[in-house]
Amino acid sequence: LNPAFESKILALDLLLYVLSHTSTPSLLNSGPQFAYAVRHYLCVSLLKNCTSTNTTVVNLSLRLFVPLIRHYRYHLKTEIEAFVTNVFFVILDSENSTVEHKSLVVTLFEEICSDQTTLAEIFLNYDCDLSAVDLFQRIVNTLARVAKIGITDDVDRSGGSTFSLVAGAGAARAERTRQE
Repeated sequence: LNPAFESKILALDLLLYVLSHTSTPSLLNSGPQFAYAVRHYLCVSLLKNCTSTNTTVVNLSLRLFVPLIRHYRYHLKTEIEAFVTNVFFVILDSENSTVEHKSLVVTLFEEICSDQTTLAEIFLNYDCDLSAVDLFQRIVNTLARVAKIGITDDVDRSGGSTFSLVAGAGAARAERTRQE
């Protein structure tokens, strides 16, 4: 394999481990340089990596988004909105996206929808903010659409796949949280 590619995978794995296993207050209290680095370096890198053709890079980059949205959403409101609307929804809607990449995005949404606090804060910070997009509503509608039609590619047109069930579970959980 390419040494640069191996280095990228190692870096993404290490970042995922650190962000998933470090206490949030200790990182957030590490100063404005950390918040700046996350916003201007990590988010920019993840944006590029989420649009990679390599499934391993996309997978790790999407998995990195989960601790960011759970623990750093207060500092990344604009970036989270941009990622969800300009990357995740585009991957799901694009005919050029692979089934693997679409399923990774659905799995990401299922992971996000598994945390009621995150869902409630998405609703409060975006749907209740007149200057922001209705992110919660768009996530629920997108997952409902994916659950209805499934994820397919040009080779396999069988709807009702496992990916549909995952999306349906995430959409149902998100809708229950919204109603509470």
